[in-house]
Amino acid sequence: YERIPLFLRDGKNGEKGGLALMRIGKNTDQSAVLFKFTSQGMGHGHFDRLEYLLFDHGKEIIPDYGSVRFLNVEAKEGGRYLKENDSWAKQTIAHNTLVVDYKSNFNGNWRNAEKYSPVLIFADLDSDDIQIVSATDSNCYQGVILNRTLAFFELEGRRYLIDLFNIKNQKSANYDLPLYFNGQILNLNFPYLKSSNYQMLGKENGYQHLLIEASAKNLPRTASISWMNERTFYTYSVLTSPGSEIFVTRLGANDPDFNLREQKGILYRQTNADEGMILSVLELHGSYNPVSETVMQSEGSVKNLKLINGKDDKVLIGIDLKSNKKIELVIDLKFSNSDSIEIQWDNNLKLWKGNYKLFIN
Repeated sequence: YERIPLFLRDGKNGEKGGLALMRIGKNTDQSAVLFKFTSQGMGHGHFDRLEYLLFDHGKEIIPDYGSVRFLNVEAKEGGRYLKENDSWAKQTIAHNTLVVDYKSNFNGNWRNAEKYSPVLIFADLDSDDIQIVSATDSNCYQGVILNRTLAFFELEGRRYLIDLFNIKNQKSANYDLPLYFNGQILNLNFPYLKSSNYQMLGKENGYQHLLIEASAKNLPRTASISWMNERTFYTYSVLTSPGSEIFVTRLGANDPDFNLREQKGILYRQTNADEGMILSVLELHGSYNPVSETVMQSEGSVKNLKLINGKDDKVLIGIDLKSNKKIELVIDLKFSNSDSIEIQWDNNLKLWKGNYKLFIN
């Protein structure tokens, strides 16, 4: 199948956010990112504003847990929704999106959440070079405006998903950004402390179901974790800030009836942080051939990340590759579509037209 991007609006009149599907490749070599910025969905909805999922080679790599329900399996409460559906699956921490002050969107009140929807700010799914979508939610946390921009592109056989959270908040807060993945961890580029006891990440709002497998405080400026799923490799890199932490998590705490499936995750935490931005990059790369027992491009290519925040919400996202190539994505986060945009840092100046521009050096 050819790569056909897709955008679906939510709501009777298409005014309640939507879904964006970004695709690279064709047939079994296709990768797809699903960006979800829809309405609540009444009592069945989850508190998952601005989350994303990733599918690669027909496999779910960055999953959404979904519901905790064993349909028509009588041994599991007659096939009904289980109590962990509320205590875990609906909570914001169960999704691949930002959690503020360890609470779920709208404090878990779906009736309040039903009143508001995220807003699509900008989308370009037609470019051959890069697909980009940006959406904002200004209601899920009181006094906080969350904007998430995803950009998906391919370079020299590797695929990159740039993820930028722009956080506007008038007061300091705690920010958790989880990413759940399917596969086997290969390595981390920072020292970590492996947990030897049964320690939970928190006591409520879904945190009570997460076990801490490892933790790290002394992080490099660009922290990375790599894993393998069947025949493909993945590397997640995040631009850290002073005092930030990373946790490797596993789902399954406070689950006496074994209702929750196992799920690995990594969580990036900023404590008592001011408003700002969180930049991460997910790289899809390499392959393993079980017949010839050969491995190609098993290491991630990202060496360093940088983020330059210019005037009037103009940003430059830089990715320094181990090959000495540089990827630079400049974005006007106001999406004003101006004919003359610039951003300057040190003695460098970038000029472009429109809402964004991708540079490969």
